[in-house]
Amino acid sequence: MVSSMISEEATGSWVSRMFGVQPPDEYYLSWNLALAGLYIFALVLLYKFFYSGKSGGFRHFIKGWLLKLTILGGIIIYSIGYHLNEPELNLGVIVLLALFSTARLFILGNDLVEIHHHNGIFLIWFSVFSVSAALISTSVLINFIGKSFLSWLRMVFNFSKQNYVFLGLNTAGITLAKDILSKNRSPFIVFIQDVSSTDDKTLAQQITALGAIVISTNTVSNFFNLQHEELIFQPNGGHDALHSHTQDLNLKKLFLSWKLKHRRSDLFILSDNESENFHLLSVLLKNLESLKVKTELKIHLRTVSPNASEVYKSVIAKASERLVLHDQAQIVARQLVNDNLPIIWIKENYPNHINKDATVSRDFTVMIIGFGLNGNSVFRKFYEQGQFVGSRFNAIVIDRDLKRLKGDFINRYSGLVAELGNNLKFYDEEVGSLGFYEILKDYSAKVDYIVISLGNDDLSLKTAFDVKYFMSRYQRPYKIFTQISRNNIFLNVSDENIKVFGRDSDVFTEEIITRESYYSLAKSVHAAYIKGVSESKRKAWEQLSNFTQESNISVVEHSLTKLILAGLYSSEGDDTNDENGDKREKITTTALRNKLLERLCSFTSYDQFQATIGSEAIKNIAITEHLRWNAFHLINGWVRWELSDIPTGSRNKDELRKLHACLVSWDELDAVMTRFGEDYKSYDEACLKEIYENAIRGHYSIKGKDE
Repeated sequence: MVSSMISEEATGSWVSRMFGVQPPDEYYLSWNLALAGLYIFALVLLYKFFYSGKSGGFRHFIKGWLLKLTILGGIIIYSIGYHLNEPELNLGVIVLLALFSTARLFILGNDLVEIHHHNGIFLIWFSVFSVSAALISTSVLINFIGKSFLSWLRMVFNFSKQNYVFLGLNTAGITLAKDILSKNRSPFIVFIQDVSSTDDKTLAQQITALGAIVISTNTVSNFFNLQHEELIFQPNGGHDALHSHTQDLNLKKLFLSWKLKHRRSDLFILSDNESENFHLLSVLLKNLESLKVKTELKIHLRTVSPNASEVYKSVIAKASERLVLHDQAQIVARQLVNDNLPIIWIKENYPNHINKDATVSRDFTVMIIGFGLNGNSVFRKFYEQGQFVGSRFNAIVIDRDLKRLKGDFINRYSGLVAELGNNLKFYDEEVGSLGFYEILKDYSAKVDYIVISLGNDDLSLKTAFDVKYFMSRYQRPYKIFTQISRNNIFLNVSDENIKVFGRDSDVFTEEIITRESYYSLAKSVHAAYIKGVSESKRKAWEQLSNFTQESNISVVEHSLTKLILAGLYSSEGDDTNDENGDKREKITTTALRNKLLERLCSFTSYDQFQATIGSEAIKNIAITEHLRWNAFHLINGWVRWELSDIPTGSRNKDELRKLHACLVSWDELDAVMTRFGEDYKSYDEACLKEIYENAIRGHYSIKGKDE
């Protein structure tokens, strides 16, 4: 039957001449050899012009063209071979045999044994498609196993003293990794994928391009494990489906145990899924417990709700001092405020209002448009860093949902509201309304910073330009900050009055997240403090609560304010004009702090520095530090504890109820000191000396983006 359907005549004499039992002549051999060469050359050109140099180009070429042409060519060459070898077979059987034999090519096998009468031309084309199949199989094996193997080799032979381990692939992590690598060091950076359902696999190529390592929990062994497949059949995914990725996290199998046990390490869980982050933390803590890690290790976890520490209290307690929570709104506020300190604004625009006695004779005013989580945090952070002797901090808050937001704010920060009094104004208005512009008009003569955080990128940007248009009618300094969430929007701002903040690319930096320099200096601040505390009351840094540690870091953040008040900010070399009077890029806050610290070190002793700036300035800087300390407690929900309400024999604070007797003015501290027999003022007075001594020792240098 097959011989009648596909006979020698049907296939044509050229097929018989080329692939038949008789040997082909030299013409057919040369022609087919040239044709095979032309085919290979065409493939090379196709790769060169359409795939070479592109991310994943070779892989896409293999999948897109080479695989299809190899399968098609294999089927054709095998069909001809089977037909000429066994002409009695029908067409269907021949095609099935050809498909089977083509598939065998990809596992480095062939069916030449079954095709007895192959000749030179058959072997030419068979060789071409066999090599193609081998290339495809090899690339798949390397991609599936080889990359992981090479990554593990890099891990084993990396001897960096600092480990950075990211659990999950996300933009926050890759942004932070870029910043860490930009500091001219050689850290060990590894990303573990397939531990989070929020993984963005498209980032893997970018991470590898950075020089970081990407490893996966999905090994060849668990690739065939059905436990992951079973989750598909659970209704709505189930609770286990949400956390299925984390069950494979095993630091020993990932060859990370030795590095974590012998090197200082930072571990990051930075996805925007708070629930999954804490579940991953729980799994990670079990891993660390089994490893018995005793070296310095910190776990950085991103949260998105203000109550995370209360909701996940049991998990946090297990983490002990290893855990650092990064509330999204707080790190956004930290980025904005630390880059735009109120004292710098006043110095640059109203220099005559910073007096030689370290007082400021001008109030600072901030307007918050949008009082959600970000707006709330920004307001409180500005209040903390905007404390100066001789001036008042003013705030105007505008939001269309103010009835609810105002109630929540007063409930949490009643002490702050009481302290601000009439210097804090709330307005329930929609942006763009007539009432909104009336408020702008009322405060146009005094507002310094306008912060817009409406939770919608497009609306925030529109409002920023609308406000800028309105404010341009008034010839006075002001700055507009608009909070944006998308990384790829508004990257370059030509308008000097508008600045974007809050993107992952802005906030996930080493200076804001790991804050190694700040922690080191904060430990020094704490060490200086406990010198004046009785030994029974002293606590090591590791024993301090997260709140107390952050309080010491706040001292470090406020150091630039104190240096400027001390008169170390000079227009020479610090302004924004070059020698020809042309505009140049503004010096960063980090660079300015380090420059002023250099000037501080030019004094041969602290006594000389004191004598230079004067005793009155020294006293006012101490009072400023007390105001900052008060502000830090108030923005974290603490309230003044009246002496008359404190039971006899009690301490000066009640941490559970957030009550503190020292939340009073500088003059009122005398009565508190008499009551508790402790010289609280001495701690504030020692602050500037501590800055000087750290600067002299070379410890007081903050590394920022420009370092």
